[in-house]
Formats: sequence, structure tokens, C-alpha cells
Amino acid sequence: MDQDTKTRLMQRSEADIDAVIEQVRPIIDDVREKVTPISSVGLYVPGGKNQYPSAVYMLGIPATLAGVKEIIMVTPPRSDGKIGDALLYAAEVSGIKNIYKCGGAQAIAALAYGTESIPAVKKVLGPGSPYVAAAKQVLSGIIDAGMPAGPSESLILCDETADPHNTVLDILNEAEHGPDSAALLVTHDEALAKDVHQRLPEAINALPNPQKDWLIHNMAHYSGIVFTSSMEESINFCNAYATEHLLVKVKNPDDIIPQPVNAGEILIGETTPSSFGNYGIGINHVLPTGGKALTYSCTSIWDFLKRTSLARMTQEGFDSLKEPVTTLTDYEGFPAHGNAIRKRKSP
Repeated sequence: MDQDTKTRLMQRSEADIDAVIEQVRPIIDDVREKVTPISSVGLYVPGGKNQYPSAVYMLGIPATLAGVKEIIMVTPPRSDGKIGDALLYAAEVSGIKNIYKCGGAQAIAALAYGTESIPAVKKVLGPGSPYVAAAKQVLSGIIDAGMPAGPSESLILCDETADPHNTVLDILNEAEHGPDSAALLVTHDEALAKDVHQRLPEAINALPNPQKDWLIHNMAHYSGIVFTSSMEESINFCNAYATEHLLVKVKNPDDIIPQPVNAGEILIGETTPSSFGNYGIGINHVLPTGGKALTYSCTSIWDFLKRTSLARMTQEGFDSLKEPVTTLTDYEGFPAHGNAIRKRKSP
């Protein structure tokens, strides 16, 4: 990871810290929130197909800046039984010191229950295969499974101004992650849809294996072109799909961007392909998948923090709230709640 990329990621996370400080400041004189780091987290870094140092710093930097005391990283080893130097370097610069060669559903189980060598943690974050995603769901009663982050997916929302050559590249950008990835062009422009459809086979065949075979498979099952009747219908589809990555390539993006509300990230324009979001802009590429962007957000420092409410009543506040609060305790049938106020001795 180059220094500029690390700096951008740290600046983004530091901006999140500034927001945390604002939360700590009293909302009124005697009611506030205390923000503290989660005591221990597990970072799952996938490695079944390739090694991904970018996933290390996307998870490690916000965890370190949040102040998490125990950060555990698990990742599948290479075929030679080792973890690649790039991953180890990314872990070092991200502040991760505890790394275990362990992957798949068993890695999530190890983080949830602990083993003789791997300590149990309170929360796990990171993208993975469908097996990893399923393990998180199964173990969600044991460990905070964090945001669902499974096979990669993307939508490219376009009007007639989108470049068809670039749009083919954009579809393949995320679809090449694996045979279970999904990438869809969503457009109401028939000419663009036909042009892209004609160009895709040649572009796929020009790629090496295994990516070519993965693309052929996912194009037959998950990826392709969604042709709509209007921009409004295209946007409605995007919101229903709730994708991980949304790339918007339209004539007037400022008019369109407020309308898609369900996406892990929204990238804008021909000069912002997903590759930059995946590696170097400073936004986080660990994002909700499988429609979970309906309720989940992009990974940030907040995923490694928790908030605790704090309150202290003065005698004046006690007296002013006594009647309305006991009215509610009586109505809801909680006499002991009411007695804790009515029968309380003055200090």
C-alpha cells in the first residue's frame, strides 16, 4: 500500500473520529453518550482465490484508529502453507499484530468459540465466500457477525451518455471476483444496452483464466443487462436490488444521486471506476451484499465502536419530571417503577 492511499484512509477514519467526539459532547447539560471501542474483533481476510492486501488495510486501519485493544486477523494460507508478504506488510502498517492461518466457515467458528490457539472475539468483520457468510449467520447468537459481506456485486446505472466501451469494462470490473459474483448494467437506453451486449463476449474472451471461466459462468447465472422503460424505473430497480457497488454514469449526476438510497457505495462518472473505490480513494470497500444495503452501511470506524448512554439528574430535573414519568409508570402497570420516584428519600 502506498503512502498516499494510507493517508487517504486515515483521513477518512479521522473524520469519523471527529464525529465520535461530537457524540461525546453533552446533548444537554446532563444527558450524553459515551463512545468506547469494542474490546476485541476478528478481521476475516479472504484468500481462497487470491490474496487481498487491500482487505487488510480496509479493515485494520479503522479498527486500530478506533482503539480496539485486541485485533485478530484470520486468512486462508496460500497453497505453500504461507501467508503472502503483501498481506503481512499491510497488516503491519495497519496495526494488526495477531494473524492466524485459518479460513472459511471454520475460521468464523474459531473466532466465535475460541480454540487452543485462536482466542474468541466479540465481533467479526470482513468479506468472504457464501460459506463464510452462512457461518456468520449461524453463529450470530454467539458472536456479533457484523455486516453481511459475501460474493461481490455491482450495478452500473447509465443513460445514453455512458461510454459503451467503458461500460463493458465496468461490468467486468466486479464480475471477475468469482463465479458467484454479479454485475448488471441498468439502463433505459436501448442503443447502449445492445452495444454493450455485443461487446461483452469479446471482452470476456480476452481475459485470462480463471477470470474468463468465472465470467462466463456468472454471466449465465447472475450478471447481464437490465433494460428498463425510464430512468425512474432504473432507479427503482437499483433501490430494490440494494447493491454493494453502484456506479452512476449519467448526464446530470447531481440530479440523480439523491434518488438511489440503497447501496453500499455510490461512485459517480466515467472517471470513477470501482477499481479506485476498491483500492485507493479512501472509501472502504468492505460493503453489505445480498440486498443488505437496505439496512446496513459501509464499513467505517463506527463498526468498531459502541455507544453507551449517560445521564445524571439534578434535584430540579427530578422534581420537574416526577409527575409526567409516574403518570407513564402507572399507565403501563409498573408500580415499582413509580415507587422508585414517589417514595425516594431526598439526598
